Amino acid sequence: MKATYAPGERNERLGSRSNADLRQVLTHERHKQNLGVVRALVARLHKLRMPADYYEFHRELVADIYSADEWRTQCSEIERVLRGGAESDPSWQAVDWRLERIVADRICRQLRSVGDGLAWKVLAYERHLIVALGHNRSDPNLFGKVGFGCELRVLQDTWERDGHFAILHDVTNCLTVGDLTICSEMHAPWVNANSHACNPERWVIAEVKSIRGVCKTRFRGRQLKRAQVAINAVVNNTPLVGDDGVPRSFFRSTKQYKTHLRQVASTLEDAWRTGHAVGQLRSHWVVSARAPVQAWDSGTPWSTYAARDDKALLKAGLNTVRDRFLLTSADALRLAPGRAPFSIYPFRPAICAALICDYLAFVSMLGINALTDALLTAGFTGVQEIRPIDLSQHDRAVVRGIIKTKAMSINNGALAQIVFEAVDLKREAEAMLEYSLRPDTTPAIGVLTLKNERATWR
Repeated sequence: MKATYAPGERNERLGSRSNADLRQVLTHERHKQNLGVVRALVARLHKLRMPADYYEFHRELVADIYSADEWRTQCSEIERVLRGGAESDPSWQAVDWRLERIVADRICRQLRSVGDGLAWKVLAYERHLIVALGHNRSDPNLFGKVGFGCELRVLQDTWERDGHFAILHDVTNCLTVGDLTICSEMHAPWVNANSHACNPERWVIAEVKSIRGVCKTRFRGRQLKRAQVAINAVVNNTPLVGDDGVPRSFFRSTKQYKTHLRQVASTLEDAWRTGHAVGQLRSHWVVSARAPVQAWDSGTPWSTYAARDDKALLKAGLNTVRDRFLLTSADALRLAPGRAPFSIYPFRPAICAALICDYLAFVSMLGINALTDALLTAGFTGVQEIRPIDLSQHDRAVVRGIIKTKAMSINNGALAQIVFEAVDLKREAEAMLEYSLRPDTTPAIGVLTLKNERATWR
């Protein structure tokens, strides 16, 4: 007899656990080893240039994730057997299988965060595409997956026979529609791109099926059709009408993408050395970073760090704002598919890996004044703050800029992207105004991107 997990138990965030759990997780030997694995993978990821390098990196990443998924499955099976009270190997009683399962779950997500970075790179950093291909719920597991052998064969044939690189969606947290994406412009080194027959679509979504023992790649089906329509809408810059009849717009602003990530990087480097650091990005915006292991080793009381944070909040004017948002990077790998993964941030691989594995985390505190001031400065004639503030719903609006008869909102998903990517608020507001003043008056919801975002990421 096996017990079952309570709803949401497998997805419980680290921040909601006790300090004792946090210490046990971060000092667990497998978890510490995975930090080194992720650091090495991120260093390689940042240097990928040629399709052959992508193929080899992807092949090794699949193997790493398969091993991690296998261990996670075994931990879960043993934990449920013991919870159910069934007879078991006596040696199992000496192991905290709940802790082993928590660590195994995290390692799988961390490795897939590297896969997210790979996906962003092969999809040319097209945020719109990532959003379009990440709207399904997913909890991928390569171990024991029916058809995984077929997927491996198709990946190999696509490369060796057809001459194209393809990425397996189950090595990512962010790609949840279809089984793989074939990249028509990423050719094997033996292919003559000028004479080679390629699909006219730059990216092709496919499913893999075993039909009477033969592995087949399918490009049809309702889900795949919707995914391809979404890709075409992104590529051709046309609205995408969903099942609800509402047009969703993928708007590309002419405003240059700008961030404060250099300032964030400096704060993170200081925290990585000393255990804690706090920095101000602008008025009403502070970032506080902590490296728990270094902080524990230093013996510095948490009250000392809290006092430093309070001083920075006072200096930034955050003690007098009407409302403020507080978002943490800890255990945030799967919360927003449209947000750039830490694996491609313009930081050292060691810092990227520490963020992915939560050996380093930052809390971003942003006053609503910063958002409203940016919108008004950009040219919006009115601003509406949505109350009560509720950050639990991805699509719920936080603040709305108004000009003439039009309005544009920042919802929770967009807010998370702005905060984690440290996007310049003035530039973001200017892009929002540009969208609001476009000739098309059709009401739409969707995703806004700025010019040349790809230049920011590794």
